[in-house]
Amino acid sequence: MTRVLITGSTDGIGLRTAQLLASGGAEVVIHGRDGDRVADAVATVGEPAVAGLVSDFADLDQVADLAAQLGPLGIDAVVNNAGVYCRERETTVDGHETMWQVNHLAPTLLTELLVPTLPPGARVVSISSSIHQRGEIDLEDPDYEQRRWHHFKAHAATKLAALQMTRQWAVRYPDQVFLAVHPGIVETKLLREGMKVPGKDSLDEGAATSVYAVTAPDLISGSYLAHEAPAQPCPNALDDEAAAALYAASVRALGLTGN
Repeated sequence: MTRVLITGSTDGIGLRTAQLLASGGAEVVIHGRDGDRVADAVATVGEPAVAGLVSDFADLDQVADLAAQLGPLGIDAVVNNAGVYCRERETTVDGHETMWQVNHLAPTLLTELLVPTLPPGARVVSISSSIHQRGEIDLEDPDYEQRRWHHFKAHAATKLAALQMTRQWAVRYPDQVFLAVHPGIVETKLLREGMKVPGKDSLDEGAATSVYAVTAPDLISGSYLAHEAPAQPCPNALDDEAAAALYAASVRALGLTGN
């Protein structure tokens, strides 16, 4: 039986992904930053939710603790779903711009720490978005300490990073399968309150491609998926030199050696 960690799975697309995977026979590990909401999500999913873990991705020490808790659980797949959208520039306890840390650095740290514990063929799915085409990453100033910060541009940069890191992991860790997903334009709190735009896709539609990424056979590592099928990313996501530089800068910022 497949055991899947879904980060940010107390509501929205993450919770629906957990429910759909559970209904398909998987065991799921629920994650969130609030203990009461994690407990509620575990109760909602029911028996297939074998664990509920609390970790705030705005604190990298908590991410490292989460990885340590996950090691003994025998995880077969990871869905890096957790994410935030900030309309004002904020910084974390680690000093990073909040979206850059929660949406990029934290899942990078979690993935790097978990890969040695994952079995061959394990799936690692990262939530990107079609807005990666608008993303620009400045490795000289990823936290917008010098540049003018704009909420949409900062968010789009993290979605480009998710795709570039997926492609880098596929090269660096050939024993596992790394995939990036565009979930659609889904009616979620992040979309309504963050981006201030209406959704056109349901939660079921938003979760479907993540479920496909975890369960579909014969997917090629490094692929970008949308609407439950392989899709073509924009040219900026295919710049492997830029992606390698992003990988190197990210692991260095996290105090890791990388691979």
